[in-house]
Amino acid sequence: MFDVLDKGSVFVCDTNGPGEVPPARYNNWVRYRHKTTGRAVTHINAHAVAGIESAGRPEDLPRTRCAEAQFQNLKDLAVAKQSEGQVIVSGDLNVDFSADRSYGYAKFPWQVFEANELPNLRSTYNLHGEKGTGTHGNRHIDYVYFWKRLPDHQVMWMTGYDIVGGTKSDHNGVVATFSIQN
Repeated sequence: MFDVLDKGSVFVCDTNGPGEVPPARYNNWVRYRHKTTGRAVTHINAHAVAGIESAGRPEDLPRTRCAEAQFQNLKDLAVAKQSEGQVIVSGDLNVDFSADRSYGYAKFPWQVFEANELPNLRSTYNLHGEKGTGTHGNRHIDYVYFWKRLPDHQVMWMTGYDIVGGTKSDHNGVVATFSIQN
């Protein structure tokens, strides 16, 4: 369905310091060409370090500052890639959607991606509500974001999503469905 056009990885930070566990964090991306339409889609993915929030409030830890930098870098990367086509951002961000939205910490995903200054991304949970019990226990910490554009410039839409088990992981997966204009 897609051809790979380009890919890359951006080093963000060492979570607890150089050489310490947990390991360094990267934001990874792949730019595809949709074979049928020729449209470009960039997928950016990240895995933030765990244990950085409690009920949407940040923990005062070096790894929390690393995650804050990673979230801002994800947004900056999405902004940089938008001129190349549609952008989708996904990842295990280890911040619960509902708690984050309620508390609204300025450097966590809700504020950085969805409620902050324009341009903004929109998560599956924002566009289609929270489904099921969560992606990790009762928390929705795994995300798929869609780069929402003005209707005149939008050629791709997030039409829905499901949370699926059986992933051989301690998380349930988020599978978003998209349609793309011919």
